[in-house]
Amino acid sequence: MSIDFYWRIGMEGDHASLRTPRRYNRGEANGHGPGNIAPAIRGGELDGYGYIDHMAAVAKASESAGFLGGLLPSFPVTEDPWAVAAALARETTTYRFMVAFQPGFLHPVQAARMSASLQRATGGRLVYNIISGGGGPAQLWWGDKVNHDDRYARTSEFLDVLRGVWDGEPYDHDGRFFQTAGAALPPGLAGQPFPEVYFSGSSAAAVGAAGLHSDYYLSWLEPFGDLRAKFDGVRTHAEKLGRTPKFAVRIDVVARHTEEAAWAEVEKGWAFVDRAAANRAAQGDSVGAARIKGWVPETITGYRDLEVQPNVWAGFSLIRGGPAFGLVGSYEQVAQRLDELRELGVDAFILAGNPHLEEAYRVGEEVLPLLQAAPPPVRASRVQGLDNHARLLTPDHFRISPGETHDHHRIPYQRDRRRLRRERHPRRREGVPRLPRDRDRLRQRHRQLRRAGARRGDRRRAQRARALGRRPHHRARRRDLRRRGALRPRLHRLRHRLRQGVPRAPGDHLDRARAHPVAGRLRADPQEPADPLRGLAAADPVPRDPAAHRPQHRCGRVHPRRAGP
Repeated sequence: MSIDFYWRIGMEGDHASLRTPRRYNRGEANGHGPGNIAPAIRGGELDGYGYIDHMAAVAKASESAGFLGGLLPSFPVTEDPWAVAAALARETTTYRFMVAFQPGFLHPVQAARMSASLQRATGGRLVYNIISGGGGPAQLWWGDKVNHDDRYARTSEFLDVLRGVWDGEPYDHDGRFFQTAGAALPPGLAGQPFPEVYFSGSSAAAVGAAGLHSDYYLSWLEPFGDLRAKFDGVRTHAEKLGRTPKFAVRIDVVARHTEEAAWAEVEKGWAFVDRAAANRAAQGDSVGAARIKGWVPETITGYRDLEVQPNVWAGFSLIRGGPAFGLVGSYEQVAQRLDELRELGVDAFILAGNPHLEEAYRVGEEVLPLLQAAPPPVRASRVQGLDNHARLLTPDHFRISPGETHDHHRIPYQRDRRRLRRERHPRRREGVPRLPRDRDRLRQRHRQLRRAGARRGDRRRAQRARALGRRPHHRARRRDLRRRGALRPRLHRLRHRLRQGVPRAPGDHLDRARAHPVAGRLRADPQEPADPLRGLAAADPVPRDPAAHRPQHRCGRVHPRRAGP
């Protein structure tokens, strides 16, 4: 069983750490204070670096760190996750985007068209995070006054209609919340892969809807015993419907080299806790939020009072909102807790940390490799299908199953691209070595010249010889002279020997070549520069045996026609 890891992409601004809440310094979400040198606003002036650029950096960082995709949350104060997913898809290669949205604010036919378009454009990288709403002021902000249980009934009907129009066949529906007549996706969009559905909710109504529609039941982190009981309830309800759900957990992480360093980071953020503001922000009818309040003591003397079990801390919501429980500890301790959750039946993790960019590298490079079932980065190749649209291929061997081992936890992007090309190419797959690229190009160029330019080269050499006042030689004549050793190749071999430190004996073949009628005329040309090797024979202080320096073949044999001194 492979484990999927997602990383949360902060949509409402990012800051340096837990100890600096509400002091955003990434993108234009930060303040306009004087002396600000962060990108986007430097000294109070916009410089063109938007927060979308920072989110793209987080997505690319988490992709290279080994995460399968990223969660794009949706709140009244955030940017629209659909638009952000479309923008970030152009910045990444195989990264999946888990778009969080509430079905009540979008008609299912329009949602189907948006989803199919995004699937077609990205090669199937869209994932649903269905949110039915937590009630309270946030729900009223949208103008939604539907009660708690009816919101989940609306979500269930929404997904029914969305699946009904997905395949392109005309679909009619007359329900309590949505109506449609003959709706269907156009042929260009119909038949795209249906996105995986992550469904969250702790109430009985939520569990009932999740059993019908979810691929993954998503929960915030809770004490492990309570989390096991929740999973058992969802599994029992889904099995009655003939379905087998998977489970995912959303977790905040503070991991450092040592446990003391991790708790020191939490202690710095604890100084900014405002209990009154946190209680006001937690108002609503969410059952999950009510469950969390039951585990948080009313009287807190210190931040360690919220450690409900080893390395499980319940104070994250008091520092910056969101889920209360998270993991705090060393890299080894956090990896051990994740392994324990995997043994409970968790199939996917959505991890987060502040700042999102740096913590994505930290968790991906220091924590994930320590897991017993640590996956390598899931890479996918985009190929052209029959309909000329990008398809997503995720071979099973790109992941690691329990019991398997690997010697590294991530592969750099370019090296992984080369590995995929090698697996697709038969010669590279068989291990046939490839020539260096420059040699490949030279050989290809030589073949082109032989096919198209032999005669043209002869004409150019003849023109060059006439310009120098020499006699242009026919190719055959020049080949005969070269065979007899009278032209340039002979001189080049001798010059090479001299450069290698082999002294030339008097009367060696260099002088004989100069005495040749053709070579002599070439040398007698007053426009040719003087030979820098002339006179080296006289300057040689030690007489040498001429027989010891006879011209040889490349294989080492003495040429029979040149055996004389």
